[in-house]
Amino acid sequence: MRDDILYWVWLSLTSMPGSMVSGRLLSYFGSPGEIYRADESSFSDSPLDMSADALKPFLNKSLKSAERILEYCEKNKIGIMTSSDPFYPPRLGMLRNRPILLYYIGSFVDFDTVPCVSVVGMRKMSEYGRVCADKISYDLAKKGVCIVSGMAKGIDAAAHGGALRAGGKTIAVMGSGLDVVYPSENRALYEKICSDGLVISEFAPGTPPNGRNFPIRNRIISGISSAVIVAEAAERSGSLITAEYAIRQRKLLFAIPGKITDESSKGTNRLIAIGARACTCAEDVLSCVEKEFKSAELGSKIPLRPREKASEKKSFENTPSEKENNRSDFVFSGKRREEEVGETGGNIVPPDFFEKDKTPLFGKEGSKTTNKKEKDAPSQPYPEKEDKSDSGKKDREGFSDNVNDFSAGTLERPGEFMKLSDNERALYLYLTGDPVYGEPCFIDDIECGLTPAELMSAVTMLEIKGLAEHSGVGKIKAV
Repeated sequence: MRDDILYWVWLSLTSMPGSMVSGRLLSYFGSPGEIYRADESSFSDSPLDMSADALKPFLNKSLKSAERILEYCEKNKIGIMTSSDPFYPPRLGMLRNRPILLYYIGSFVDFDTVPCVSVVGMRKMSEYGRVCADKISYDLAKKGVCIVSGMAKGIDAAAHGGALRAGGKTIAVMGSGLDVVYPSENRALYEKICSDGLVISEFAPGTPPNGRNFPIRNRIISGISSAVIVAEAAERSGSLITAEYAIRQRKLLFAIPGKITDESSKGTNRLIAIGARACTCAEDVLSCVEKEFKSAELGSKIPLRPREKASEKKSFENTPSEKENNRSDFVFSGKRREEEVGETGGNIVPPDFFEKDKTPLFGKEGSKTTNKKEKDAPSQPYPEKEDKSDSGKKDREGFSDNVNDFSAGTLERPGEFMKLSDNERALYLYLTGDPVYGEPCFIDDIECGLTPAELMSAVTMLEIKGLAEHSGVGKIKAV
C-alpha cells in the first residue's frame, strides 16, 4: 500500500498541479506504478503525443522527493487521498484536469448526499460584503450545506466563520502546502477548520503560497461544489476566476448584488448582467441545490465519514454513475467511522487522525512549521523548470508553459472573461469546455449558437485578445 501511494506522490510532483497530462497518462497506463515503470519507448508507443520537454520529467525515476513528502505526511498526520480512493469527491472527479492527489487534514463529508456550496469574494471586503458572506454561509450551514472557500482573508474567512458559527461543516482549499498557514492572520481559523471541518490542498507540503497557485486552486473550489456564490467582487477580483471556472464546469453561479456606485460590487453586478443568478438569501440557493440532492435531509447534522467502503471503489477513468449519485442504501448516523477509513487501501490515515484534541500543523508567517520536534517540510517539492522561452511570456513561477502540462484557459487575469462580448464568451466557453476542452477543432464544426459571420468575428476577436490561436488549416484552439 505504501509503495502505491509513493508512486501517486511521485506522479503528482512530476506532472505539476493543474495539469491534464497525469490524467491522460493514467487513462493509458492504468496506474502510477505502471507510469513509473514505463521507459521512453513505452511513452513513444502511446497516443499521448508528448513533446520531448514534457516527457523528460517522467523519465526521471528518482523517488527521493516523494519519499521525503510521504515521510513528512505520516509524521505530521497529513492524509493523502488519490483520485482512485472511494471518498474522492465525485463532482471533482468529473473534471478533466482534476487533481490526482489531495493532501488533507480533518474529516470528510459524504459528497454524494451532502450539498457543497462555494462562497468566495474579494480580500479587501466592505462591511456589507462581510455581513452578506457571514449570514448566507451561516444560514446555508444551518440547513446542512457544507461551505467551501479558500481561507483567504476577507470574504473567504467570513464564509468559513459563518459556517463554523452555525455548527456546520466547511472545507478550506489552500493554494499552498498544508504546513503553510496563509495568510498567517488566519491561523486560528485554520486550527478550527482542521478540528471541525476539512482542509485540503493539491500542493505538496513545503509549497509556498505563490501567486500562480491560486488560479489553479480555484478550479477545485468550484469543482467540488454544486453551486458558487460570489459575495463581493471588484472588477478585477481574483474571485472572478472562480466564477469563470464555475461557468465552464456548468455549475450554478450566484452573485450578491451591490450598489452600482461601489467599486467592490462592480464584479458581482457584472456577473448578474451576463447571466448569474442574484442571491439575496440562503433560500435562493437552497431552492436550486435541493433539486440535485433530493435524498439529502437538509437541516440535519452533516456526517463525518467516507461515503463508501473500499470494496466499492471506482476506477480513475470512470465518473460517478447515476446509480451512485442516488444511492438509497447508504444511511448516515452522523458518527465518525474510523474503522471504514482504515479499510480504504489507497489513502494514508495516520494514527489518531480523527481525535478531537489533535494538534494541527501550523506555520509561522506563511512559512514552514515551527514545531521543532518535526522535520521541516520538503523544500521546493516541485522540480524547477528551465525557462527556454524568449518570446516574452509571463513567468509562471517555475511551471511549464508546455501545452501538455496546462489545461486551456487556466486564468491569470481576473475580469478578462467578463469583458468579452456575448458572442466571444459563447465561443470561448465552447473551446474550453467539454468535449473540446482546449483541443484544436475545425472552425466549421463549432456549434455554439452563432451564425457563420458571428463565429468568424468572435474567432478574430479572441485571437486579438490572446485567448485563442489557429492550430493548423481551418482549426482553432483556446490558449
